[in-house]
Amino acid sequence: MTNQVTSIEQSKRLLELGAPAEMASMVWDITSPAPHPVLKIWDTETKHRQAVHAGHIPAFTANDLLGALPGCCRMPDGTWINMEIEMYGGGIWRLSYFRIASGSDEILCGGAGREYLFKQESTQVMDLLYGAAEWLLSNGCKLRL
Repeated sequence: MTNQVTSIEQSKRLLELGAPAEMASMVWDITSPAPHPVLKIWDTETKHRQAVHAGHIPAFTANDLLGALPGCCRMPDGTWINMEIEMYGGGIWRLSYFRIASGSDEILCGGAGREYLFKQESTQVMDLLYGAAEWLLSNGCKLRL
């Protein structure tokens, strides 16, 4: 299950950048007597109380992040960007955000008019989703709630 949620370090980074804790479906409980942090489902009734309680670190699932990533959004400079996620040969996934270069005809060019602002490839979907969320937040974009 841990490969389907953000690590403690990744969660802290997303929270630092402004990801809302309430968006997370799970929580790392670092107060547990277990020798390592315990991953738990985050009960929506107690989210707020736990979010401010030391020892609970929100854990964003792949589903949380996929639902939060905008299909298109406006960058702080006014540029519109689009998201594309695809799987190709050998189980490699690619997630990218791009803008259409001015004056290009996307359809006729077969994608040649795209200017990629973010592009990442991995066999691990969670790596892509985390990378995209971190990039968006680092560049002043908002996640969908």
